[in-house]
Amino acid sequence: MSYGLRRSSSITKRVLGGLALSCLCSVAPPALAQELDLSGDIAGEVRYFPDDPLFPGQFDDFQPSLIFQGEARWETEDRKHQIVFKPFFRLDGQDDERTHFDVREGYYRFNSDQNWSLTVGAAQVFWGRTDRRQRVG
Repeated sequence: MSYGLRRSSSITKRVLGGLALSCLCSVAPPALAQELDLSGDIAGEVRYFPDDPLFPGQFDDFQPSLIFQGEARWETEDRKHQIVFKPFFRLDGQDDERTHFDVREGYYRFNSDQNWSLTVGAAQVFWGRTDRRQRVG
């Protein structure tokens, strides 16, 4: 799911950002002292088009792009509160429509003592027989 850098997605990003900020502010200050785990990947991609373009504006030869995928994960020691943010950014050297930013996951989760949890935001949920293989999308 990619929103691109379009006007309609800026509203979605503002809503998600505001939601994440309000969830952060609602957690007790001692819990904010917990550890923040940051990780990410940077990759390069090159597409090659061996044939000549058929139409004006089509690319020929090589099309390079740079990809960044990050993950920020925060959880309280008692595991009652969890915040996850996974951004994705692609910078394409030739195609402006492939250059985009989106949020793959961004959510706040509250786990209660009564065996229920509440998740607010965008989260990937794996279930069923293919759970190990994570076949989503």
